Amino acid sequence: MRYQINTMIMRNALLILLLGIFSVQFSYAQKLQAFMSYTLFNSPADGPYIETYLSVFGPSVEYIKTENGALQGGVEVTIIFRQGENIVNYDKYELLSAEIVDTALPKENFLAQQRYLLKNGEYDMEFIISDLNKEMEPFITTEPLVVDFKTDKPSISGIELISGYEKAETPGTLTKS
Repeated sequence: MRYQINTMIMRNALLILLLGIFSVQFSYAQKLQAFMSYTLFNSPADGPYIETYLSVFGPSVEYIKTENGALQGGVEVTIIFRQGENIVNYDKYELLSAEIVDTALPKENFLAQQRYLLKNGEYDMEFIISDLNKEMEPFITTEPLVVDFKTDKPSISGIELISGYEKAETPGTLTKS
């Protein structure tokens, strides 16, 4: 009798543990997860600019079927640069994941890099992101931003870490040096 009670308690404890793990995984997958960072640079040809880096956690977005039968997720991103009440630069774009054939396959993170020219000054940078395939409130955050590259003395652009580099065959908007 005692053995049966201990077995039942162990089975119920294991069931509660598994339900807890699955509910954490379920709630974890329900929220859009993204990381945005930026670096300021000063180009001798074009002047100061900000480069933004966005990484979206692949499993945190909703995937739907595309016209060719594959599955794809995506986010809508809006970035607004304000000085007081004036919008001085902005962008709105869609960032799509790689297509996959089965939701059981790993969903890779997807990345975006953008550049925006900004003159020296103080700004409020507003960042808005939402899942293209899921009805939920977008994530909105605003951060102060100061661009201050001196013209009369040397200044240093932000640091950018790289994992590799190669010569660009065709220069584009995101190539450097």
